[in-house]
Amino acid sequence: MPADRNPRSLAALALLVAATSPDLAKEALTHAKTWLRTAVARDPIDAALTTVLVGAYLFYEAERGKNPKVNSYYDALVFVSTNLSVGYCDIFARTDAGKAIGTALMTFGPALATNIFDPPSNPTTRQEG
Repeated sequence: MPADRNPRSLAALALLVAATSPDLAKEALTHAKTWLRTAVARDPIDAALTTVLVGAYLFYEAERGKNPKVNSYYDALVFVSTNLSVGYCDIFARTDAGKAIGTALMTFGPALATNIFDPPSNPTTRQEG
């Protein structure tokens, strides 16, 4: 990644823009929600699988070495898949990042898991109603 594209610098710039332009922040949030809804509707199984695998990786990286119950990627996988389905697990997050990941999984996971076997949407035949 080029030096002029530091992720922290970009995040700080995005926060500055959002703080000084509420309309732009609202538009960005609306765009992000629309993109996420479209991605999940396009293929619910892919969305759930991606959430499980990426969530487990992020949780493992956040908790590794700081949580005695997270000793492998598979421990993180159990945490994520359980939180996605029932909203709790016998593994508890200990880091701030792990708690944020767990919160997101427990908030959105059950709804994502509920729709996992819905057929993929086809934007050309989708009816609004």
